[in-house]
Amino acid sequence: MGRRLVSLVLSAAFAAAGEGPDVAEALARLASPDAEARLRAQSDLRATAPGREDVVAGITALLRHDNAAVRLDAVRLLEPLLVGSGRGVVGRAGRRAKPGKLVTKESEAAVERALKWLASVQDRAGKGGDGRWACAGFTKHDPEGKLDGAGSPAYDAGITGLVLLAFLGAGYTDRTGPYREQVAEGLAFLRSAQGKDGCIGPRGDPRIVTIHAVATLALAEAWILNGDAALRAAAQQAVAYLERQQDGLGWGYARRIDTHTVGCALYALGVARLGGLDVDPARVNSGVQWVDASREPNFGQIGYETQGDGGGVYAFGPEFLGMRTGTAGVREGVLLDRDKWPEVKVHTITSLGNWCQILLTRNDPFPKHVLNGRELVGALPPLWEYDESRKSHPAVDFGYWAYGALFMAARDARHRDPKPTVAWFAALHRALLPNQCLLGPAAGSWDPVDAWGAAGGRLHATAMAARALEAPYLFADRLSDPKLDSKTHIAAFAELVKLIKADPDPAARARAAEVVERIKAVAPYR
Repeated sequence: MGRRLVSLVLSAAFAAAGEGPDVAEALARLASPDAEARLRAQSDLRATAPGREDVVAGITALLRHDNAAVRLDAVRLLEPLLVGSGRGVVGRAGRRAKPGKLVTKESEAAVERALKWLASVQDRAGKGGDGRWACAGFTKHDPEGKLDGAGSPAYDAGITGLVLLAFLGAGYTDRTGPYREQVAEGLAFLRSAQGKDGCIGPRGDPRIVTIHAVATLALAEAWILNGDAALRAAAQQAVAYLERQQDGLGWGYARRIDTHTVGCALYALGVARLGGLDVDPARVNSGVQWVDASREPNFGQIGYETQGDGGGVYAFGPEFLGMRTGTAGVREGVLLDRDKWPEVKVHTITSLGNWCQILLTRNDPFPKHVLNGRELVGALPPLWEYDESRKSHPAVDFGYWAYGALFMAARDARHRDPKPTVAWFAALHRALLPNQCLLGPAAGSWDPVDAWGAAGGRLHATAMAARALEAPYLFADRLSDPKLDSKTHIAAFAELVKLIKADPDPAARARAAEVVERIKAVAPYR
């Protein structure tokens, strides 16, 4: 199908729909011979097209284009439009979330305070820095030397990615919003830290897979939101490196697979796939198999290294490396420190594992084990408590709150059963909002009082807290009930099937086959 005919098809579709010129222009640019123009068009349509049938019809027409690259781009863009409702993949896309039970004016204000503080402690390029958020060195931005909460400098690439995710989750990119320069410099740092092999972070560090996965996730989300060709290339390189690090069914460190590292990798690959990047389905399936094998069958708790072995426990640190869990809390005779790793207080791994399964498999309805996991997480809402006898905050875990918020919000978005989710988010707000620092050089941040404070520090705590509060509008449209029963969607599905059988381009055939199988897994066309 030539470009002239495609133009006529699109013009007719939008004349009938009365669509404005912006979306029509973006659809026309999808047929451009210029790859950069096509990439920007994909980004524009992700942000503006809420699963409209006329948009789906326009993209479907491109499946018959005479340019194989255009056909492949159309396949990449059709999947989220058919599987989800099609509006923004991540963040608010520059729009304010409507206040409600999960997002309130107070929670939005807390996010804005957090982002303002994060922007203030970046190593800006114009001031002798390189755009990173320095996990240990950010304290230098307080001239009075009162700012505390330093973490480990080994995590700079991962922490920079995590902070960028907080900005992207609020809809602020390098092209939109008040923090364009900060986001642009942060993304430039990640790209500069990327080696020729695609790795982002300190090579040789045993935690490199987790660090790299977070950076990959940030690049993938940024690519989805802004459509920059250079970002797409960097994100694709990062995905390829992450896939190569898989060992057997999963990912880990110190030659051991663990579900936290597997979850971080799957999260990054899932978002990359939503953005149309090339992701090996075999790698994803293996990771999901690991998560399934780690799940306790009766109650749904997902284990860290073995089945149901205390999904709230992370056993990082040299004293635990290489040890397996037997009975809960005992690793070959070594009793875990309950003050630091209070497994009865959190369900971090259960939240992360289930969230990845929802993101990647979109089971509808959710299987029993995911529902069981939600019961576990719902029964352990966020709690900011201080144990005077232990001089610690045993229930505070910013990672749990961020992943738990995604898991609970996803369940609500898919099945419209808000009561447990509303209660969980009310608890999240009670935990975070009164405990956000409001005065001094730390104003807008959260104190790193959880078990990860020594490693990730104040930057980790603040970015994770912001992502937790942003969770109700992260991926919400992508996880809502799919629209699979209209004639336009069925026609698009039929064109994808034709592509599998007849397309001369092997890349387009392979990608169309993957998309068809994933759509069938969600809700088969009748």
